[in-house]
This record gives sequence, C-alpha cells and structure tokens, in this order.
Amino acid sequence: MSVGPLVTIVTPAYNRADLLVETIESVLAQDYPRVELIVLDDGSTDHTPEVLARYAGRLRAYAHANMGESRTVNRGFSLAAGEVVGVLSSDDTLEPHAVRAAVERLEAAPALVGVYGDWALMDLAGRPCGHVTAPEFDLGRMVAGFMNFPAGPGAFFRRRVLEVVQGRDPAFRYIADFDFWLRVALTGPLARVPSTVARYRVHGAQATLAEAGLAMAAEYLRLADKFFAMPDLPAAVRELEAPARSCAYLQAATACGFSRATWLPRLRYNLLALGQCPRDDPPALLWRAALLARSALGPAVGPLDTALRRARDRLADRSPRLRRVVLRLRARDRR
Repeated sequence: MSVGPLVTIVTPAYNRADLLVETIESVLAQDYPRVELIVLDDGSTDHTPEVLARYAGRLRAYAHANMGESRTVNRGFSLAAGEVVGVLSSDDTLEPHAVRAAVERLEAAPALVGVYGDWALMDLAGRPCGHVTAPEFDLGRMVAGFMNFPAGPGAFFRRRVLEVVQGRDPAFRYIADFDFWLRVALTGPLARVPSTVARYRVHGAQATLAEAGLAMAAEYLRLADKFFAMPDLPAAVRELEAPARSCAYLQAATACGFSRATWLPRLRYNLLALGQCPRDDPPALLWRAALLARSALGPAVGPLDTALRRARDRLADRSPRLRRVVLRLRARDRR
C-alpha cells in the first residue's frame, strides 16, 4: 500500500513492568511503517520507568502522578499526532499485521469511524487459552444488548471523532471504554476486521471483589441513564431503551458475582431486568426468570458456587485443557 496515515497507539501503564516489554515489542514489530507509540506511566511504583528508559528514542514516554486509567488515556489522546488512534493495555499485545489491517479497512471505506478485530486469549505466561470472534458491527444490537463488542485489543478509531466524543469519561472507573465506544458508534459506522489482530491476557489479578463488583454494577446503570439522556439520540436508538435497560440490569447482576455480600443486589438487579424486558420477547423473559430464580437462592447457592469455583481452579492447575476453559470464563468479565 502507499504511504498511509500515521497511527498512534496509546498505552497506559501502572505497575505492569514485567508484562510491558511484550506489549511494547508487539507494537514495535508492526509491519506497517508509520506507528507512533505513546506509553504513559500512571504513577507506577515498580520498575516501569527503567523499562521505558530502555526504549528511549523508539517510543514517546511520559510519567505523572497516579490519576487513573481514563485520565491517563485522555492525556495520551491529547498527545497523539496520528490520524488513527488505538488504545492497547499494558498486558495485551498486537499481532504484527494489526495496524496494517486496520488502516487498510479504514482506507477502503472512508465513512467508517473505527474498526476492531478478533483476539486470542493467553494466560499470564503467554500461553494460548482461547479465542474471541467478535460479532459484525450492529449499533442496534450493541445498544439493545448493552454489549461492548467493538472494544478490545486491536480496536482503532479516526482521531477526528475525539472532537465529538472528547475521550473517556473519568466518572466511570470500570466501564469507561464501553461508554467511549457507545459514543463513538453514534458518530458513524464501525466495522470488524475478519482476522485475529491481538492477544488479550487473562490472569488472576482481574478477579472481581465484592466491593468492586457492586461499583461496576452501579456504573452500568449510570451509563444507561447517561446514554438515554442524550438529547440527540436517533429515534431508532431511543426506541431500544427498554431492552437496553433490561440488559444493563443483567450486566449489573453479573458484575455482582455470587458472594454472600452481593446476593441481595444481584437478586434486585435480576428482578429489575425481568421487569424491564419487553413482553414480546418470550425467550428473553424466560431467561431472565431463570436468572431471577437462581439469584433468589443466593444464600444457599452462593457458598456452593464459591466452593465449586475454588475446586474448579484447583483442577485447572492440574489440567491444561480445563485451564483453557477456566480462562475463557474469566475473560468474559472484561468484555
């Protein structure tokens, strides 16, 4: 292809020095010639500064006091010189063709505002443990199902959309990327690149604690309120509010997990999901009723579920095949 646009990749880094090298190397190994990597050290207390010093002249590195991922990413957006921008977490990696595939797709369809692809799953040691095939883009499906499927490692957008969406909203700690992509999707169409463009790392540090689960659950509901309060929503999107709010409650219930401390909120969210579900969708109603029944047994099911999960994790340590299944299940939390 002819000389294409400059592509900026923003990587926020916080205490991931041992994994950051692999992330950086995957960007530097791109087969597309015009890539700018910006790594922002968000107040790390490990040896992240030493890692970045080794790449002086090969990337743009910045450091600041800890201010959270959203503000760090937004700083990266403000520093980006590229016409195309992507965010890559400090523990994920890109396949060598990822940037080229994104640029080719964007260049072939000027109306597109962003692209994304499929990604492989890997464990902490970098061993493959699964694969995620992203669905084709459908704004209605994204909104009605309250699904963050355009996001993920290897997603890119045209820098000009930042003039409209302004970057990530720091009010969201756990689902700021979902809020961001919802707003990006309202500015124009996105498209899937039909190939595996990145690897996403699944590891124990991503386990959700009860307090964090409750906070994440609340964010799903605040995001639904924020989204449907937007005054310029297309009529076809606004008509999806009932199923979207029902799915937002389902996401909130899932975020709560199965701990004894969160079973009552989980029960409430499942009840609200059933109440918001359109009555002309029997399969969805049946599914929500089943989830409600299960959460109603929370005090009994919770400890049993926890015990089974612990047993599952112990077995996973002995069986590579079961380990792959377990890591796929854990990966759902981030999507």
